[in-house]
Amino acid sequence: MCRAARTRPTLGFTDKNLYAKMSEKLSEKFEGTPASRGVVAEKLLRWKAETKDEKDGLLMVRELQKRGKTYFAGGYVRDMLLSREFKKPFKPKDIDIATELPPEESSAILESAGFETKFVGKSFGVLKAFRVDQGHALDVATFRVEEEYADGAHPDKVVLIRDPEKDAERRDFTINALFFDPVEGKVIDYVGGLKDIKERVLRPVGDPEKRFAEDYSRMLRYVRFRNQCELPFDRKVQDVIKRNAEKIMDIAPEKVRKELDAILKLPKNYLAVADMERLGLLQYVLPEMSALQEVMHPRSAPYHKEGSVFRHTLEALRSFGSKPYMARMREMLSLSEGMDPGDVRDRFFKRYGGEVPWAVLCHDLGKRTKQQTRTLPNGDTRTTFVGHELDSRDMVRDIAKRFNFSAERRDKIM
Repeated sequence: MCRAARTRPTLGFTDKNLYAKMSEKLSEKFEGTPASRGVVAEKLLRWKAETKDEKDGLLMVRELQKRGKTYFAGGYVRDMLLSREFKKPFKPKDIDIATELPPEESSAILESAGFETKFVGKSFGVLKAFRVDQGHALDVATFRVEEEYADGAHPDKVVLIRDPEKDAERRDFTINALFFDPVEGKVIDYVGGLKDIKERVLRPVGDPEKRFAEDYSRMLRYVRFRNQCELPFDRKVQDVIKRNAEKIMDIAPEKVRKELDAILKLPKNYLAVADMERLGLLQYVLPEMSALQEVMHPRSAPYHKEGSVFRHTLEALRSFGSKPYMARMREMLSLSEGMDPGDVRDRFFKRYGGEVPWAVLCHDLGKRTKQQTRTLPNGDTRTTFVGHELDSRDMVRDIAKRFNFSAERRDKIM
């Protein structure tokens, strides 16, 4: 796996006057206004700020809206709408705020409203806002467009803009490109995300070929969100990923590792691993695991009736999310029976890290290299994997080196 060259994106403005000029120039470049380009605004019934983050977020949006368009964006909006569509409980988290205001102006407004701010991604127009005495910070980002992805992973240039539609159009998937106005209680959709949620389909924004070519790690993100949100495949998207699967090798190892970490923490991580194999991604990111498709457990053995070692590993990952294992997690963490399984998993990973599912994934990798056929005294043959655990450990070392795991994480997996 090659490490993609990293270049720091250039910022589209340095002061308010230049910001305004670029915003005007961009408006001339793209025809029409947001209203004429088919924006959908849907009133969301019964929304109320209940958590501390929601209340802080609402206050931030209300203050920023005095000077310009400002909304909730991203995962919070997606999860809220999916929970309503699937009639599942909604657990608010990861509130991000998107605004037309430049970072310096957002910072000044929020600090005058009693929040502290800190710039964390100034080249992307991102700052964190928080109350000193209350901890958790919310991200506040200026609308932006990203121009050219020469390395297939990082934008060469970032331009901060005032148009929320163009911001929505640069995002990865339609369900991640929705905005929510908590003051008006309206969902704002420029890319068809509401329709896709109602139809329960995961699609990239715009042309899938172009969207993945901008950043090929989005192919792994597609697998992650499909399984996280329990959405079916889009046939066209499948074909695009299969054609481009090898290009995941051009993505920086750390970026691939981050996506794999997130995938393995999913409740149905076994389905996501199967999806990676089906789409041709696994052979490039984890060839050791993909090769287990061809390694078979003996049919006559009284154990491992799944057939291939690949299938056995998927079943082992599946058991990690089973009721008995969840009960064991609750016992280890002294948690109540009534706690939501998702919260139990979050507590478990926070306490013990994400290495356990990695260990489950890797525990039988060595069976490919230790597979032998022995002839028994009665003439029958038997397939054995003597010493496979040693080769599995060696393969974990190789994987850890490939993805730049810390020595501590590597040793925990081993």
